Amino acid sequence: MIKKYLIQFLEYLEIEKNRSKKTIQNYHFYLSRFVTWFGDTKK
Repeated sequence: MIKKYLIQFLEYLEIEKNRSKKTIQNYHFYLSRFVTWFGDTKK
């Protein structure tokens, strides 16, 4: 479920905010790591 929002956010950054491809890649990398960490620690 959260991954859907992550993709929507990244699309927003690219389309509405006109962020560079590298910026989008970096956001994706670090936010994905956070989501993975959060899922692992949530018990």
